Amino acid sequence: MSSVYKQIQTVRVELQNMSLKKTGFVSFPTKSGNKTEYGYYELSDILPAINTQCEKSRIATSFSIVPGEYEYAELKVYSFDGDSYAVFKSSTAEANSLGDPLKNLGAKITYMRRYLLMMAFEIVESDFVEKSSRENSTELSKADQELIRSAKNVESLKKTCAKLKLKYKVELIQPLYEEKKIDLQQEPKGAK
Repeated sequence: MSSVYKQIQTVRVELQNMSLKKTGFVSFPTKSGNKTEYGYYELSDILPAINTQCEKSRIATSFSIVPGEYEYAELKVYSFDGDSYAVFKSSTAEANSLGDPLKNLGAKITYMRRYLLMMAFEIVESDFVEKSSRENSTELSKADQELIRSAKNVESLKKTCAKLKLKYKVELIQPLYEEKKIDLQQEPKGAK
């Protein structure tokens, strides 16, 4: 087996042992009238850790989109210790939601780069794991309680609590949310 795969595996294990934080957040209404919300890794959440671990393991990545009838994105992982490399590929799709062709291209590049890095280094976004840990939580951490208590207005309170719903049961968040919401609504305009 090529040494690059051994080096990639070392980086995978190191990344698994790190506490990578998800800063991406999506919330949208469903057709049934419910709301879907989830957190995800943005490129900036994973790239610094990947770069640090790749340097320690003496490997480097190179990303490209290969144009053609069957366009695909490709991530090559090169070893500093010889000519070996590994290739990870995925077909691409057009991103047309931004209206501007350059913005769409940028969105596609960012998304595909993030996707291939997560594939190569086996970084998972497991809804089951999040749901399981959320269902097993019995109390809010002190830091998360403080996040709720420090909300400056009802809108920021709602955003904070929406993100915390990814980590905790609603029943744990609701009492603090209601308490803080009442406080914010009772404050005179212009206070704080």
